[in-house]
Amino acid sequence: MFIYAAVAYEYLLATIKMPRVAQGLVIALCAVNVVGIYNANWLSKVVPFKTQETVARNIVRDAQGRPFELHRVGPGDHFEGDFAQNYHYLLWYFGNEPVTAAPLKYTIYETKNNTVKVKKTLQ
Repeated sequence: MFIYAAVAYEYLLATIKMPRVAQGLVIALCAVNVVGIYNANWLSKVVPFKTQETVARNIVRDAQGRPFELHRVGPGDHFEGDFAQNYHYLLWYFGNEPVTAAPLKYTIYETKNNTVKVKKTLQ
């Protein structure tokens, strides 16, 4: 944020040639960003890391070292990886990284109220 503020200040100073106005605009910009971060509703829509960690540990324990596929269903599915990257990393960290094709499949369902359910299927 400090680098962004410095770049904005330098640009505004070069553009409008009034240091006090440039300082005021950068301070206002920073204040709006800080207020937006702390008042954002998006923070309440993210499943807590502790919950993701618990889910990953349970999957590793249940898979017992067998290869498995991992899918996630929930908010943000239109992005690449369907926001399952945290789970992939945790599963790798706990010793059983998911693969692209396996008979064992886990699907993680995340809801808007931060509840998580895991469905296990065998093909």
